[in-house]
Amino acid sequence: MEYFKQTGLFPIMHVIVINRSIYEREPWLAQSLYKAFCESKEICMRDLYDTNILRVALPWTSSEYEDTTALMTKDYWPYGMEPNRKNLETLNGYLFEQGLTKHKLNLDELFARETVAAFKI
Repeated sequence: MEYFKQTGLFPIMHVIVINRSIYEREPWLAQSLYKAFCESKEICMRDLYDTNILRVALPWTSSEYEDTTALMTKDYWPYGMEPNRKNLETLNGYLFEQGLTKHKLNLDELFARETVAAFKI
């Protein structure tokens, strides 16, 4: 929590990768996968704060949820490029500084363009 308070960074947990040859053959796949994961997240998060029933075996999940959202907003696991840009730029800098990449990556070229713009399910 202190690290987040100081930096505004919360490490990204997962990244989905599509093989370029598959993406070039089936360009619709990127947005379809992105939509599916966003919908899955919505289903998961929708009931998390339901105080009528505990969804996990922790007695104060409501309080934890309130503390977390007060600090990080309700979208504390953001999906997509823009909400994660600061994290990605920081990681990109570390990769370059530590010699894991030969140059800083162009983040805008790493993500399928179909997943960058907002959309409605």
